Amino acid sequence: MKIGKREKLYLIVIPILFVVLVMKSYLFDEYKATNFEEANVIKGIYQTVDEKYDGFVYDNNILSFRVVAIKIIKEEDGVKLYKSKVRKYLFTVIPYRDLIIEYRFNTK
Repeated sequence: MKIGKREKLYLIVIPILFVVLVMKSYLFDEYKATNFEEANVIKGIYQTVDEKYDGFVYDNNILSFRVVAIKIIKEEDGVKLYKSKVRKYLFTVIPYRDLIIEYRFNTK
């Protein structure tokens, strides 16, 4: 069987794109907390998601998740309402779904 030019190109491009996806997933996707309060919010979001998504596939890292964005929606009487974007991953590399989670944080 003879491989054409297009198939050879695919054999080169697909592994390169996969490496780029892996690097993007590990280096750029996860949100980095800029202060102590954000670090506590991220910790709380992970606890919330852990409680909701539990099972064999999550315990063995077949499916995992990372917080990729946080934004303050509302602030009243020392209570801040955060909106976070949590991305689910297959084998910690391949993103396949985004979740929006609201989290209340008491600053008092």
